[in-house]
Amino acid sequence: MIKTAFVAVGDELLKGKMDTNSTYLYAKLKNYGIPISLKIIVGDNKKNLVDVIRYLEGRVGLVVVSGGLGPTLDDITRFAAAEAVGVKLCENKEVLANLERRFAEYGKIMPDSNKVQALIPETATLFDNPIGTAPGFLLTFKETKFFFFPGVPSEFKIMVDRYFLPIIADYSQERVHELQVVFAAVAESFLADKLADFANHLEENEKIGIYPSPGIVKVILEARSQKRLAKLKETLEKVFENLPVSYNGASLEEVIGDLLRNRSETLAGAESCTGGMVGEMITSVPGSSDYFLGSAVTYSNEAKVRLLGVTRDALTKFGAVSKEVVVEMAIGAKKIYASDHAFAISGIAGPGGSTPEKPVGLVHFALATDSQVIHKSARFPGERDSVRKQAAIFAMELLRRYLLRVDYPLIVSDGG
Repeated sequence: MIKTAFVAVGDELLKGKMDTNSTYLYAKLKNYGIPISLKIIVGDNKKNLVDVIRYLEGRVGLVVVSGGLGPTLDDITRFAAAEAVGVKLCENKEVLANLERRFAEYGKIMPDSNKVQALIPETATLFDNPIGTAPGFLLTFKETKFFFFPGVPSEFKIMVDRYFLPIIADYSQERVHELQVVFAAVAESFLADKLADFANHLEENEKIGIYPSPGIVKVILEARSQKRLAKLKETLEKVFENLPVSYNGASLEEVIGDLLRNRSETLAGAESCTGGMVGEMITSVPGSSDYFLGSAVTYSNEAKVRLLGVTRDALTKFGAVSKEVVVEMAIGAKKIYASDHAFAISGIAGPGGSTPEKPVGLVHFALATDSQVIHKSARFPGERDSVRKQAAIFAMELLRRYLLRVDYPLIVSDGG
């Protein structure tokens, strides 16, 4: 089995910026049965990148390098590639002409700094960039093929599809089939216990992984045939029934949208500590206007009173973070939007604002329907952003479980 490595270049990645290019590459390689065996992040340091390229030579068959091909001083990939392989950089007249023409099309004169993008290692196979200024290239270093692509995700994706995938077709192996089971408001430890026996009966070359994030846990199962994967899915369905959000990787907001649309029902909301996060997640799904009417961000007590009709008596007696207030918020949202369902969230995301009775992470939820108002409360671990994210997901999962009549308690995740 051929081994593949991915190298991401850029100081910003070392500082915490998320790399999405490796995720895209993994999804594509999966269709060819080729896994990513190694991922390395390198800062904008030529010597370090030279060392990485030389380290990978002979250890893996294919290497994809992303980033560092721009026109600025910190774009060192082309220089490191040439030095590592031991070849010269040569100005490619065709690339230079394309760069000048691209700038001219927008009525601009190309800055001198962009000329560096025409420097290509002399033994490289050139890859034209159809939507950007940085070309890519292929270098063969002894037995290893190194593919160098821009780090901009849109450019990386189109160049991987156009140049990398046709070449690796010759290395294609038995395809790995994948099943993604999505859970919300379920503890990772609970899933690990429930899946222990299932995992012990997997066959060779079958894998199962549990991947938690704030409020969401994904269980990813890999098998070598679609038929075998279908049987494993049937087993999981017997174990979990309708507890998972989806068995096909669909997100919570997508599933809720389908449920509401199929029922011809509408949703509205009122958010305090989440500041509109639920509304943002729901409206990220195309066509959400079919069922989502709006969400009022009522952060202050005065906004709760004026917009939602929350009583001052409830706020004075119980406080904004309470069952009584969040229930009034949900009822008020349902009334002003005239929706079939309305959620409400009020909590203490931190780091300040807590009391011994109401600690950081405490959040109250309400769901108002035509027949009842459901109240839940939970305390979420983690810092402010994590608490808010978990709360938004908890509110949506409360709605999903109500719509499907899922009879299982909502659980706060282990670590946020």
